[in-house]
Amino acid sequence: MVGRMTTTVKMAANGRMVLPEALCKSKRLKPGTALRVTDAGEGILLTPVYPPAEEELAAVMAAAGGAGPSETPKTRKQVEAAIERVRARARKGSGRH
Repeated sequence: MVGRMTTTVKMAANGRMVLPEALCKSKRLKPGTALRVTDAGEGILLTPVYPPAEEELAAVMAAAGGAGPSETPKTRKQVEAAIERVRARARKGSGRH
């Protein structure tokens, strides 16, 4: 795989670690970026969770049948779940994991 980086970081006593600056720049990671943490057997997979793109929001709106009533906590959870389903389909279609 082109552009693959391997490095070692140390975890501090409080459980925090600092990711290399070059990795953060290449993956557009900024303070506050959410990272999905996945147990990958012998390893740990960190996947950035970026805010949804306009195309994703449009796909979610289309899947939901268009604009609806005002947002409630329940509908917000449904929209977030729909965004994750759209992203999962996109990852599956592109061969990314």
